[in-house]
Amino acid sequence: MNSEMIIALINNAALLLSIGVLYDVFVSNVEINTHLKSIISGILIGLIGIALMLNPWELSFGLFFDTRSILLSVVSLFFGFVPAITGALIIALYRLYLGGVGTLAGISVTLTSVILGLFWKRNNEKLQKYLGIFDFYVFGLLVHIVMLFCMLLLPWPFAFEVLKNISFPVMLIYPIGTMLLGNLLKNHLSRRITQDALKEKESMLQDFINNVPVGMFRINSDGTIIQINPEMTKILGLDTIEETIDYLEYMGKIDHNSRSRTEILGILKEQGFVENYEYEALRADGKQIWILINIKMSDERNGDSFIVDGFVFDITERKQAEKQMLLARISAEDANRFKSHLLSNMNHELRTPLNSILGFSDIMIEGTTGELNKEQEKYLQIIYNSGKSLLNLVNQVLDLSEIECGSLEFKPELITIKNVIEDVQKRAKFLSSKKNISIDSSIEENIPIIKADFNKFRGIIFNLVENAIKFTPEDGRVNIIVRKKDNSLEISVIDSGIGITDEDIKKIFMPFVQADDSTTRKYGGAGLGLTLVKEYVKMHGGTLQVESEVGKGSTFTISLPLDELTY
Repeated sequence: MNSEMIIALINNAALLLSIGVLYDVFVSNVEINTHLKSIISGILIGLIGIALMLNPWELSFGLFFDTRSILLSVVSLFFGFVPAITGALIIALYRLYLGGVGTLAGISVTLTSVILGLFWKRNNEKLQKYLGIFDFYVFGLLVHIVMLFCMLLLPWPFAFEVLKNISFPVMLIYPIGTMLLGNLLKNHLSRRITQDALKEKESMLQDFINNVPVGMFRINSDGTIIQINPEMTKILGLDTIEETIDYLEYMGKIDHNSRSRTEILGILKEQGFVENYEYEALRADGKQIWILINIKMSDERNGDSFIVDGFVFDITERKQAEKQMLLARISAEDANRFKSHLLSNMNHELRTPLNSILGFSDIMIEGTTGELNKEQEKYLQIIYNSGKSLLNLVNQVLDLSEIECGSLEFKPELITIKNVIEDVQKRAKFLSSKKNISIDSSIEENIPIIKADFNKFRGIIFNLVENAIKFTPEDGRVNIIVRKKDNSLEISVIDSGIGITDEDIKKIFMPFVQADDSTTRKYGGAGLGLTLVKEYVKMHGGTLQVESEVGKGSTFTISLPLDELTY
């Protein structure tokens, strides 16, 4: 065995690996255009091949051996078509320039190494990063078996003499060199994939930091600003991040709002974080703003020095809204006190004289003060009825006010439905007789005695009947139907009146609202009756439904749960 040849080939392989390491460290990480990088890589591969050919083992004049086959096969496997072909073209041209008996064989080795590398890459591309040392060794064996076949292109019988001398050293050294260079480039590929993934994540994180609508900062324990985002600049009323860093460091030195800073640092040192701390800050333009800050100590420490990460929210608008809400609440409380005072006056100043008017007019109508002629009796009846209407309105307003305040008393007692219906019919008779409207009732048998607030329960039915009479033409009819349905008590008030449109049904339960303004003028009323009915029904745990057809009449149905009303 020619030890000189083995040493020379080992040295050449070592040169290849050394250049490969230098390429990995200094060239492969350069950020340039992908296509341009492929061409430059090909040129560098060609130059590396020339460097290898300048340090060969020469068997005879014009016939020398080096490790360019390792170089070209492995770079074809990892770098792809453009770098491999570019490098191979440079190496082949240089080999042609050198000439000699081995020119054709040398160029053939160059081409077959590239072809085998590209073929292997195409069939193993998806598994490339999983290729192991053994795979590279097998690949090296294949490439250099083909290389030995290329030696048959030498003149005969010289070719056989060459094969006899080089076969063992080539098959001993070259597959190992292929394995080592392949593993080197595989590690480079894996590292590059990891670096690219890390850069992508860093880029995504930086994009998030730059675009998130929250001020973010990282600061050292000595007050040095490490990083801030554009939103922090916006919050402080500045244009650039550099200006913001200078401003924050300046404000830290003059210790603006020192009380808040001292409190924040105290909390931070005690528990390692500050959560939802609100305080006033000074913008660069001198404007006071409110900010909410969350701070946490980073795990990165160096002795007593530590890093703090913070998130800042501009809550100035929220604070202003809270202030406006507070002022509005104070104003509402003042208005409520005024309303309570007004209602108290209404209760005393209106009810007292009204009761006097009603009482004395009733006495006079009964003839206690002397006999009245028909005209006097008519006028007194008008006074009495108007007073009753006004007193009813006052009572409705007061009840509605107490409902809004949640102070209306609910006094349940045992009542009989039939008695309530008869009382309502009696009270409504005066109104119905004016228009010759009949009020009929139908009460199902076995209706139980219920537990309810008598005045409010009667008010529910009376208001519905009064409303039905009001909107029913002369000679019409009003029916009151009481029945049990499942576990509920249903009371329906049905009229043959003017009916209500679907649009108007949505608003008739609103205070001081009737179907429309013309209805208010024609039929009178303050628009409180149905509002109170709805609230009274709710107090009894029931529901109220309306069915109506314009020109044919309306049906108001109350549904009350019997399990809550029976005793």
